[in-house]
Amino acid sequence: PLSELCHAVAAMGFTVVRLPFSSEMLRVERVPPGAIDYVQNKDLEGLSPLQVYDRVIEELGAAGVTVIINNHTTVGAWSGGVELNGMWFRDQCKVYTE
Repeated sequence: PLSELCHAVAAMGFTVVRLPFSSEMLRVERVPPGAIDYVQNKDLEGLSPLQVYDRVIEELGAAGVTVIINNHTTVGAWSGGVELNGMWFRDQCKVYTE
């Protein structure tokens, strides 16, 4: 569960973490299927990606871990891919602009 994970981070001696997010996460309403194990995290079910992000920050704070939020990419994607432009905005896009 999320709380146990956050406390484990603190138990390993971490006092600060960088928590990336994508601009896309701010406008979509649903977490992608399979992204969260709702058996382990029932309280996260039905939340938007931004609400889940807020919960992660809350739980890390409760565990004594400071969070540095990081607008890391425009489009949400699992690691391994290159960002479309490496910026938080996209040229010729009506949704993500400078």
